[in-house]
Amino acid sequence: MNILYVSSKKNWGGVISLTVRTARELEKRGHRVWIVSARHSVLTRKAPKGIHLVPRKFGMDFNPATIYFLVRLIRKQQIDLVVTNIKKELSTGGVAARICGIPSVRLIGNERDFKNIRELHLRVIDQCILPCEYTRKTALEQVPWLPEHTLHVIYNGLDPAEFGRDEKAAVKRSWGLGPDDPVIGLTGRLVTSKGIDFLIRAFAGIAGRYPDWTLVITGRGKDGEIFKELARGLNMEKRILFPGFTSEPLASAAAYDIGILASDFEAFPYVVVEYMAAGVPVIATRTGGTEELVTHEKNGFIIEPRNEPELCRYLSLLMEDGKLRRSMGKAAAQSIGMKFSEQRMNDRFEEKYRAWAGR
Repeated sequence: MNILYVSSKKNWGGVISLTVRTARELEKRGHRVWIVSARHSVLTRKAPKGIHLVPRKFGMDFNPATIYFLVRLIRKQQIDLVVTNIKKELSTGGVAARICGIPSVRLIGNERDFKNIRELHLRVIDQCILPCEYTRKTALEQVPWLPEHTLHVIYNGLDPAEFGRDEKAAVKRSWGLGPDDPVIGLTGRLVTSKGIDFLIRAFAGIAGRYPDWTLVITGRGKDGEIFKELARGLNMEKRILFPGFTSEPLASAAAYDIGILASDFEAFPYVVVEYMAAGVPVIATRTGGTEELVTHEKNGFIIEPRNEPELCRYLSLLMEDGKLRRSMGKAAAQSIGMKFSEQRMNDRFEEKYRAWAGR
């Protein structure tokens, strides 16, 4: 197959990561894949090896020059299938696919991707790939014009990964901690919707009972200074660390002893996949597709968003019981291997693309 991804986003995000991962794997499997990427995007600047990247200035929606460029590329490279995500990509890549008479596929991040796009979506999109059953169900409930038969779930997978003591110790050292210092960790954007303020207050409420434990919040975002000020106001600046953005989130997850998802809203929280793949027990809020990943009291705990007593209860339980942490972490990694592996994800993408492209 010859596959074209169209990516107009400037910043890196979940769909960009998925695009790169599937493109590289499809190349390894003998297919040819191109990614047309916004000229000044993070993807264009930091494109990994193993993909054919074509930088392009997209301009306005329905830009005739961009559509013409994509039509020529599709015909020259004999593209079988075009993959898009946001409106600008539908209005260029989706239109080019229609002109060339080839299938057009849309990657969906969450059900809000269908908002205010009805006519364009129905005209240029043949199939959609969604991240979880929750998103599929919610989209069908909230978007009555969606053709159900065009919605397909492929979980964003990851293979279980084992990290040795020295590797974990190196990460903890970078945080200013010793190799045996226990860590509660959260990885994510530093914004209020991720529930970070809620987590900080909950930890501060029980930290006195567990003087050896540290809370590490990895990431960056517009509310970072607000959270740091909150920690200082609670006299927790030495117990709550903000190491910033990491390019190795799986290594950070492996250095956590407990992984937290505190979000108010998620679609399919990939960070929980990372925690579980690293063999870390999880406490996660009941949001989006979390319950498709975490089985309560088996490979982690599910709590209601912003429920501080629940969070403190399960934190205390795991902090006090190393055997429980190890058993839950093992069960978490096994869950990923059985249902959410990277190979399973790539097999599904290849299977669907072949079927839609008639190859």
